[in-house]
Amino acid sequence: MYNKIILGTANFNKNYGLINKNLIKDTKKVLAFAKKKKIKTIDFAPKYINNKKTLNLISKARFDVISKLPSIKKVPNKNLKKFIKKQIYKNLFLLKSDNIFCLLFHDSKDFHLKKIKEAIKILIDYKKQKIIKKIGVSIYNPNEINLILKNFRPYKPDIIQLPFNIFDNRFEINGSLKKLKQLKIEIHARSIFLQGLFFKDVKNLPSYFKKWKKKLYHFKKDKNQKTIYNICFNYVNKNKFIDKIIIGFKFEKEISSFFQSINKPKIKILNKIKPINDVKLVNPSLWKK
Repeated sequence: MYNKIILGTANFNKNYGLINKNLIKDTKKVLAFAKKKKIKTIDFAPKYINNKKTLNLISKARFDVISKLPSIKKVPNKNLKKFIKKQIYKNLFLLKSDNIFCLLFHDSKDFHLKKIKEAIKILIDYKKQKIIKKIGVSIYNPNEINLILKNFRPYKPDIIQLPFNIFDNRFEINGSLKKLKQLKIEIHARSIFLQGLFFKDVKNLPSYFKKWKKKLYHFKKDKNQKTIYNICFNYVNKNKFIDKIIIGFKFEKEISSFFQSINKPKIKILNKIKPINDVKLVNPSLWKK
């Protein structure tokens, strides 16, 4: 079960009110705990982490790294090859490595651009040179799948990273997960805690969430943090199509609590889960603070 987990790093550089020295200390502990649990892969994006000490900790830990290619939308066609090369070698430099385990197109909207085919060809060339081992796409909506597959032809992405949680199984009910699995494309699930929404005090949520407060109350009733960890993780883990699950932590106590919580799935609760699938709730980019 643990080998399905990918450690997310987006929280490693977040300012959460502590001095920088403590931030580095906490990151070091989280990485060490992940290693102890035999987690082999981390999800990384240079734009999320600009602290040299944090980057040094990640490079020394020697994980397989999934990184992101920024949007190519504003890159002139004539500069596309140069831009991609710069991004790849920036990753290699930051990670002190001679290859990247996986590079994801970070903005799926790029697949509406004519130059996306050229960008894919460039990445395929780096894959042939073994500088990149896998190529993938981070997506948000099920209706993006066909466009992505069409643009990749005659190739296919190695990995698709998508949101999946107790409130959001859109990719399952429309057949996307089954389709990707039939094509032998790895499926990585993210946002399993819906950006921490499932741990928030419902009564203190902004008015934007009023429509869904009753559902959130019902889910959270009589459940502590460990129970929520258990339900959220095992709901995703039991899905036969999902290969990996991305989970991020700020503190050692969080990752420790998580691993203490997940081993005995609460089957009765899991069988009663009914996802909402309201895009205004399950897509955090649409949230109004």
